[in-house]
Amino acid sequence: MNFFSTRIGAAVGAAVLTASVFAVVSSGALGGNAPTHQMTYYACEAKHGSGLSKLSASASLVCPRGSKKVSWNATGPTGLQGPRGATGPAGTAGAAGVQGAIGPQGAQGVQGVPGIQGAQGPAGNTGARGATGPTGPQGQNCSLKYPGVDLAGCPIVWGSNWDSADVRGANFTYASISGTGTSVLATGANFTDATLNTVLDGSVFINANFTGASLNGVTTTGSHSTFIGDVFYMAYLQNQNWGSTVFGADDFTDANLLGSTFLTQSGHHDIFNNTVCPDGTNSDSDAGTCVGHGM
Repeated sequence: MNFFSTRIGAAVGAAVLTASVFAVVSSGALGGNAPTHQMTYYACEAKHGSGLSKLSASASLVCPRGSKKVSWNATGPTGLQGPRGATGPAGTAGAAGVQGAIGPQGAQGVQGVPGIQGAQGPAGNTGARGATGPTGPQGQNCSLKYPGVDLAGCPIVWGSNWDSADVRGANFTYASISGTGTSVLATGANFTDATLNTVLDGSVFINANFTGASLNGVTTTGSHSTFIGDVFYMAYLQNQNWGSTVFGADDFTDANLLGSTFLTQSGHHDIFNNTVCPDGTNSDSDAGTCVGHGM
């Protein structure tokens, strides 16, 4: 396409024509809008350098005699960067933006170092004395000796002060008895779970209760003691030499007599039920008796 139908005169300089060419390109004279691809432009140049004519975008441009066809690209080389312009005035401050949403809670911080302990404060004044409380109940007297006395859990030492003591029906439950019982009369006394580590010298126990009691520490002397009608349920009488002690009509149910020595007349009127006999056999396997098995 030829955009110039008339020849530019020699009076127009090369610079003016060049400016005109760029004005045409910039305004879209060669296509309405600036092309999106690089274009090549053509023109005729007089041999004596007097100017350009016949500016065209067509490669088929024919120049008249006495001139030559020249061409160039639509985009020229990048020029040098110009000097920086003066700083413009500050713009008007914009309106405050909308407050943002609250962010998530942050992680818990590291615990701080404990502070130094403060100094001890001064001692306070002594408070007023409180009222005297009521008198407590009478404490247990483990030295009492009379029928029906309560000596449960007492540490008792039998000695001369117990000679001929009458403690019929007394409560010796869980008591710990040591020393020498001389002619103590304990008819109907309760020795349940008591521990006897004592010397028996002529003492009498009739219808006494020795359930669960331990008589392993009992020692007998020349003056025999007597056990008549007593209950030795689950009692412990092991490895004892009962010497001349008399047993009669006593209940040895579930008792342990292992290793103990009795008089030959003992056991004939006693009750045996699941009793460990002195020889280690069981009364239930010995026709319901320990007679002939260490008694």
